[in-house]
Amino acid sequence: MRKVVFNEGLRKIGEQAFYECGASLSSITIPSTVTEIDIMAFYNCNNLTEVVFNDVPQKIGHYAFINCTSLERFTFPTISMRLGTLIQ
Repeated sequence: MRKVVFNEGLRKIGEQAFYECGASLSSITIPSTVTEIDIMAFYNCNNLTEVVFNDVPQKIGHYAFINCTSLERFTFPTISMRLGTLIQ
């Protein structure tokens, strides 16, 4: 599994959903319907290089992308006023 594109309608990516996914996952696309990415959802996804958001979620939990050592790019469709409150 190199790339994950979540279906529209998904509301939440749960706690540790992709915890330690290792070298397999390199790119994810998160649909506009996702309002929350829970804590440590993508913790230790060492090969993850890109996260594409179709909208800005209301909440990104603590350490959601911690130890994603290859992560180079977050792509948002627009910059939102809420963005400052998401980075904790």
